[in-house]
Amino acid sequence: MAGAERVEEHRTRLRAVAYRMLCSMSDADDAVQEAWLRLSRANTSSVENLGGWLTAVVARMCPGTHPMIEETKKIRRS
Repeated sequence: MAGAERVEEHRTRLRAVAYRMLCSMSDADDAVQEAWLRLSRANTSSVENLGGWLTAVVARMCPGTHPMIEETKKIRRS
C-alpha cells in the first residue's frame, strides 16, 4: 500500500489528535502532512502498528509548536 493511502486511512484520527493539541485545524493539517512526509522517508517495514507510529509522530510534533498552548494550559490550571 502506498504511503499516502496508508496515512489516509488514519487521517481523521491524526487530525483530531493534532487539533486537540494545537487548537487550529490548519496547524493540525500541517502536522498530518508532516507525518506523511516522515512516513515516506522512513523504513517502516518492521512497524507493526502503523496507526500508533503515525500518532506518535504527530504527537511529538505538536507540543510547543503553537503559541497559545502554554497560555491555554495556564488558563486551565487557574
